[in-house]
Amino acid sequence: MRQHHRITRTTGFALLLLLWGAGLGLLLAARAAEGGAGDRAEALGKLILQSSAAAQITASGEPAAMAKHQAAKAAYERALEAQRRGDADAAKRLLDEASRTMFEAVRLAKPDEVVGAKKRADYNKRVQSLEQLLQMYERIRREKQSDAGKEQVNGVIKEKRERAQALFDAGQIDQARALLDEAYAGVAVAMDKLHGGDIVTRSLNFKNKAEEYRYELDRNETHRLLLDQLLAEKSDRPQLKEQTQPFVDRAAELRQQAESAASSGGHEKAVEILEESTGQLIRALRATGIYIPG
Repeated sequence: MRQHHRITRTTGFALLLLLWGAGLGLLLAARAAEGGAGDRAEALGKLILQSSAAAQITASGEPAAMAKHQAAKAAYERALEAQRRGDADAAKRLLDEASRTMFEAVRLAKPDEVVGAKKRADYNKRVQSLEQLLQMYERIRREKQSDAGKEQVNGVIKEKRERAQALFDAGQIDQARALLDEAYAGVAVAMDKLHGGDIVTRSLNFKNKAEEYRYELDRNETHRLLLDQLLAEKSDRPQLKEQTQPFVDRAAELRQQAESAASSGGHEKAVEILEESTGQLIRALRATGIYIPG
């Protein structure tokens, strides 16, 4: 019964976070209207220094939230000093800053249940992404009638998937996610092996440069699809798209040049340009945290 009560209280606080934006502003506005800046400063002081929200921030252990909380305290102290000097404009500005910063701190200090739910959702999303990547690998492997990377996929990677699930079932979500990421990276490397290998050996197996060009075109497309999938999965990290965009743009430009060369019969030059284009995509993949040799 006590356990149920604890969860209900924490869940209630999570809902409070969602309503904080409207409620906090109305509360402070009402206090200010009733009693002026002095009452507003008192209400804000209680919020920053003594409230359950302040306690939640400390208990969360979230560095970003705690840093914002400290900044809110500092702004509040400066506001009080401005009031003592009789500088009403500065006091109001600093109280606004303290209120806004405290609001940000509360948002960053998420309850354990909220954080746990997000981690579980992220893990399950990663599992689905891994399954899609394995399906992509298997499709390409069959099309090319190649066993490159197959032993790794059926051995080490399968073992990591199973161990990750066992950790997840045991509630060790962070460790499970780390192991799942290793498996994901392993499949990406195995997929690249389908298109990789020694360049000289590959060249000897092609009837002509036109055939090699088609091979490199397929290799380029596979890397592009893999990158698209990774970026879609990590859409909550827009900075990754910004980091990879220059490589993606350059890769697209080079591929267009290669296709133009191939259409004029210059397959040898087209192969060289495509390899450079794929190299740009590999750099983009590495920027997402997946190491691809090449």
